[in-house]
Amino acid sequence: VPTIPGAPVPPEPVLDLLPDEGVPPPPAPPVMKQVFNDPKANPKLAPWQERLTLGPGDIVNLQVFGRKEYTRGSVPIGPDGTLSYLQVVGFKAAGLTIDELRVGLTKELRKYIQNSQVIVTPAAYRSKKYYLLGTIIDRGAFTLDRPMTLLEAAARARGIATGLMEQNTVEIADMRRAFIVRNGKKLDVNFTKLFYEGDTTQNIPLQPGDYIYFPSTSNNEAYVLGAVGSPGTIGVTENLTALGAITVRGGFTPASWRKKVIVVRGSTDQAKREIIVVDAAAILAGRQTDIFLQARDLVFVSEKPWQQASDILDVALRAFVQTGTATWTGDNIGPLIKEPILPSLQSE
Repeated sequence: VPTIPGAPVPPEPVLDLLPDEGVPPPPAPPVMKQVFNDPKANPKLAPWQERLTLGPGDIVNLQVFGRKEYTRGSVPIGPDGTLSYLQVVGFKAAGLTIDELRVGLTKELRKYIQNSQVIVTPAAYRSKKYYLLGTIIDRGAFTLDRPMTLLEAAARARGIATGLMEQNTVEIADMRRAFIVRNGKKLDVNFTKLFYEGDTTQNIPLQPGDYIYFPSTSNNEAYVLGAVGSPGTIGVTENLTALGAITVRGGFTPASWRKKVIVVRGSTDQAKREIIVVDAAAILAGRQTDIFLQARDLVFVSEKPWQQASDILDVALRAFVQTGTATWTGDNIGPLIKEPILPSLQSE
């Protein structure tokens, strides 16, 4: 390289082809290991993932090592669990892993092609399914083609369906009665905590064959009767309370006794029902906590003070039966009843 006269000459570059003596060489790059389907590498794998088997509907790619002319792509496993490849016809693939299928096909194909070695790669897993039904937007059977949790499954189905209740748009799934069944047994999963409180400990991973059901609240009704503005039924939502139901049905009348509101739960059958006494005045004053209603609860507000639940229970049950009869008659026969059966049932 030409230089300018009088300019300093740069020193020759020194190339260190070997590391300095006494300095350890740099560490070798890590070796990437295939850990898919290895329970030792990932102990959190579910049992069905530890031994991922093939089934009807799955698709594989097949070829013989060194023989491109024997390559067959997208070979399906039929409904009977078998596949065919070259001279091997009706080979039972369902229940085998990819490696087990490779070994089995190699053994069978060597009867026709000497020293052949079959290579099997998965193209699509479609045999593992879970099921979502009820008040979910996209209902049906879904392919479990990757690890998936309960929340991811609900999101994949575009979420919970909504409807119009008391002039408000609400989700119509009854999370308190929603459930997931696995291998014929209901799992201990609290859907209310998961979907409404964000408790991710309830967000369990799904397994093949899981059945998830979201019941509808459309048939879940409670009854608000007695000294309220508009006695009748009310749809039970997740957070509906006794005082909330009374408010929706017109609130207390001036003659109502708010000290003791009775809630009849479970059944009108004496052996099965549960009686709950609610002190509405204490709740409104912040001294007590309101109770959440359940489907078919009967909320009754009396006009007169009472001491024992048995004193007012018969009145509440008669109001329930008479209101139900009047509603059925109005819907099916016509306005045969011209006067209110009980003064306390008449709307102001």
